[in-house]
Amino acid sequence: MKINIQKLKVSIIYIVIFLCYNLVLHFVPNTSFETWVKTLAVFSIFLFWTDTLFFVLLRKKIVSVAYIFVALSFLFHMGQVILHAFFKDYNYIVTDFLKMYPEELTKSALLFSINIIQIVVLFILLSTDSRKKREKRQPRFHKINNEQLKLIGWIMCIITIPMKFIYIKTAINIVRDDTYVSSTVPGFSGVYIQISNFCIIAFVVMLFAYSYNKVKQKIILCIGLLFFLWSMLSGGRMYGVTSILILLLCYVHLSSTKVRFNSVTIIVAFGILLLQIITSITYIRTTHNFNITSLVHYAFNPSNNFFLKVLDEFGGTQGTVIFTFDEVPRYLNFHKGKSYIKAWLLVGFNINGMLNQVSREIAYTMLLSKKFNLGGSYIGELYYNFGHFSYIFAAFIGVVIGKLSEISEYCLEKGLAIEFALIVMPIYSSISWIRGYFDSFPRAFVWGAIFVLCLYLISSKLNMKVKCKI
Repeated sequence: MKINIQKLKVSIIYIVIFLCYNLVLHFVPNTSFETWVKTLAVFSIFLFWTDTLFFVLLRKKIVSVAYIFVALSFLFHMGQVILHAFFKDYNYIVTDFLKMYPEELTKSALLFSINIIQIVVLFILLSTDSRKKREKRQPRFHKINNEQLKLIGWIMCIITIPMKFIYIKTAINIVRDDTYVSSTVPGFSGVYIQISNFCIIAFVVMLFAYSYNKVKQKIILCIGLLFFLWSMLSGGRMYGVTSILILLLCYVHLSSTKVRFNSVTIIVAFGILLLQIITSITYIRTTHNFNITSLVHYAFNPSNNFFLKVLDEFGGTQGTVIFTFDEVPRYLNFHKGKSYIKAWLLVGFNINGMLNQVSREIAYTMLLSKKFNLGGSYIGELYYNFGHFSYIFAAFIGVVIGKLSEISEYCLEKGLAIEFALIVMPIYSSISWIRGYFDSFPRAFVWGAIFVLCLYLISSKLNMKVKCKI
């Protein structure tokens, strides 16, 4: 058995770093809570840049599913730690979750979170195949021509985009007239919502189909970005943000965008605009006074520091982990991995609400006594299922994310549209899982695969009939 020396070195370095910061945070005597949090904040910034450095050294792409997962894991779980440590006078949108519970409990939850993230990162790095293995991979489907791909893309657009448009428009009307819509809108079935969510697959396939025409490809990208930005006016941001990240990921790889001053400037400007809009959605949530003029005024008010608001808004996910530590197993028993098994039952149809109890058990934060509409957390979900044995299962998550990222890069590099379309929903689910639950993964993956394969087979038959006539 041949030992990969590079991976062995990476493992040793990460184990040493892991032990060092744990020893410091565990055994520094006479440390106040504020000093401890500040130390953790410094470590989290250091670890993030260390992880980024290893991505570069190991030639893993920064514009990838894996790096997005790592970056957002830090933002969502360490954002408020940095805010609490270095910006004492900041006025929180909801609350400073680090002050809500006893210090020792909060410290345990924070240390658990950073440890889980580091284990996930390590196994993402270790999951990389050698260049020889990657070159030996064979496409699962014959590479189809642009005409067939366009047909599939347009059929997807015709089916899904009008459905999503109606859903979003209804949600925005409810926000304007009543209150914030968190995840679902009355009057729409789960089947309708799931199929409408496949519009992200439609936009991705269109990017592939028109990759030969850079102008048309940019137009498709812009339409997609505007569509998903508009979707966030409903108050729910996760679908829009994740879809935008997937579109940009595809475009950067398919267009072979080079790092130039102009392109970097445009990306940074768009990123700032996106962050301003995302954090300003809070205005809708808290005031329920939907008004585009007021929203724009709030977004670009110089007194609103969008950077701090991003740390606050996204970093609040750490509250989910802290709440989980407080109530599991004191009030809720450990779920012993059932969340990940029962989630596959949700692939079926929820006839007469027979799967409602399964959904509640998986979306466990609804069972907690303290409810702040924080959503889930893959780290909190790990603790809910396995407690401190979660460290073992975090390694498995790292491998899955690493492999998914590597497959996506291979498909984009080789222009394998159908293969990539099949994994769009797993990519979407893995990114949204950071502040969600595992329950969306199986259904989105299975239904998405069926949707893509059905249209692929239909288009193939139509293509064969046309050829026969010719």
